[in-house]
Amino acid sequence: IEASISQIETRGERLYTVIIRDITERRKAEHDLRESEERYRRFFEDDLTGDYIARADGTLLDCNPALARILGFPSVVSAMQCNALSLYSSPETREAFFEVLRTRGRIEEYELDLLRPDGQTIHVVTNAIATMDDDGRLVEYKGYMYDITERKKAEHDLKNSVAFLNSLIDQSPTPMWIADERGTLILINKACCTLLHVDEAEVVGKYNIFNDNIIQEQGFMSLVRNVFEKGNVVRFPITYDTKHLKTLHL
Repeated sequence: IEASISQIETRGERLYTVIIRDITERRKAEHDLRESEERYRRFFEDDLTGDYIARADGTLLDCNPALARILGFPSVVSAMQCNALSLYSSPETREAFFEVLRTRGRIEEYELDLLRPDGQTIHVVTNAIATMDDDGRLVEYKGYMYDITERKKAEHDLKNSVAFLNSLIDQSPTPMWIADERGTLILINKACCTLLHVDEAEVVGKYNIFNDNIIQEQGFMSLVRNVFEKGNVVRFPITYDTKHLKTLHL
C-alpha cells in the first residue's frame, strides 16, 4: 500500500488524516518492467551479433560487446566514443547506405565494407530500422550486423582456385571434359574439342552423356551409369566417327 498522512486542526485539536491506496498492481507492473528491461539488456549484451542504436549524425547511443569486437574496439566504452560515420570505407559507401535507409525506412541483409581503427577493411551484413521525424527526416536508426569477412575471403579463394583449375584443364594436352550430376557437359578443354572436331559452344550445356546414342549403341551406357550412381571408376574403348558427331542426340 501507499499511505499519505496529513495534519489538520479542528476545534483546537490536532488530528491526522491517512489516505491509503492499493498499489499492488502498480508495483507488479514496475517489477515486470524491470525484469523485462533486465532481460532485454542481458539479451543485448550477450547477443553474438553486433547490436547498435545510432543517431543520424553518427553518434552511437548504445551498442553491445559483439559490435565493439566486430569493429575492432577493445571495449563498448571505446566503441561508443567513435562516430559511426567514420567507419564506412568510403563516402560513396556511406551515402548509398543512408539513401536506402531514408528511402525505404529499413535495411535488410545489406552488405557493407567498414574500416576498423587499425585500418583493416571488414565485410559485414547489416539489418536496420529507421526512426523519422514528422518532416520525414532521419532521426536515428537501430539494428544489428554480423561479420562476413572470412566468408568473403573463402569465396574469393574458392573463385581463384576454380579459375586456376579451369585454366589447368583448358591448357592440358590431355582431352578432358566435365559433366554435372545429371550428365550435362559443363566444361570441355581445347584438346578435347580438337580431338572430336567440335566447338565448345556447340556442346557445353547441350550434350548429355545419358543421351549419347553412340555410347548406347556400343553397349557402354550401364558402365557410365555406374560412375554417376555408384561412384565407380570405369574404362572402356569407344569409337567415334567425327564426321558423324553431329548426329549425337544433344
